[in-house]
Amino acid sequence: CSVYNNDGDYCPSDDCGYFNNNFTLQGAAFNNGTNGSAKFGNNIASTTANNIGGWTNTKVDASVPNIKQGQTSVFVAVDGENSNPLGFKALVDASKMPTIDYIDPENGPPGQYITIYGSNFKAYDQAISKVSFKSMLSSVEYPADGLDFPEECRNGWWKDRYIIVKVPPLIKTAADYGNYEVIITNRDTLTSQPENFEVKNDTPGPGLCKLDPYNGKAGRAVIAYGDNFGNSQGAGFARFFNNKISTIAINGWENQRIDTSVPAGAETGPVVVSNGNVNPSNSLPFTVGDCVGDDECALGDQCCSSGTF
Repeated sequence: CSVYNNDGDYCPSDDCGYFNNNFTLQGAAFNNGTNGSAKFGNNIASTTANNIGGWTNTKVDASVPNIKQGQTSVFVAVDGENSNPLGFKALVDASKMPTIDYIDPENGPPGQYITIYGSNFKAYDQAISKVSFKSMLSSVEYPADGLDFPEECRNGWWKDRYIIVKVPPLIKTAADYGNYEVIITNRDTLTSQPENFEVKNDTPGPGLCKLDPYNGKAGRAVIAYGDNFGNSQGAGFARFFNNKISTIAINGWENQRIDTSVPAGAETGPVVVSNGNVNPSNSLPFTVGDCVGDDECALGDQCCSSGTF
């Protein structure tokens, strides 16, 4: 008959809460928790609360699961019978939620490398962190990752502010092509709002999965790793921000590796690679200048001594 938020300093009232906020449900005939559960939603679709405990015949303690922001209901289920529902407002702390700002490119075929830019992706946890493509037509979900990238990229495709994946190769028939929602779940089990992406029936173009290093001043040698660069440079190039093109292939041009350098006049921003065809690769961020502090590096990386990158 009542719900009390036990983390009132985070929530303005008893009948609301953020993910993992503790709350207590009070009522009658809870059967001391035997074959019981606390749930959010309704009789048709529901999500079980986290950390359920403290059962008596008149109360149960639990915490708010990871559910969509907005008005919902909470209820107790005992021996297959549901209690009356109580209104509950699920709140979201935007400072902790993974957020997708944009995807580059915004469309592409199965197997195409893409970069998902945003924030709060956190460090990668193989058991929890994931990128999903959900069909807007069939609602079927396909996983996406960088686990089969070239070996040099397999440990660095997931970063706090950007993630590099392939459009799921499992999307392979004409009926599967079309509009998808891209969703990210970080290691805290928090899920982003979806970002639209069009899967096209086409051949994958060049794709970037790593710049080594990802900072440096003009003239600094940079190795670009990825795929579909082509076995020779031809009309290919690496373009740094401010439309500065580096056509230098210091030690050659291979299908999965390009040895290039930072051109004069380049600025901090995205780098793309072209194999001479119309569409360039996905972009990766590059910082122009000396690396002088760890805050200039990606989460988990350390800056080298001044001037050594």
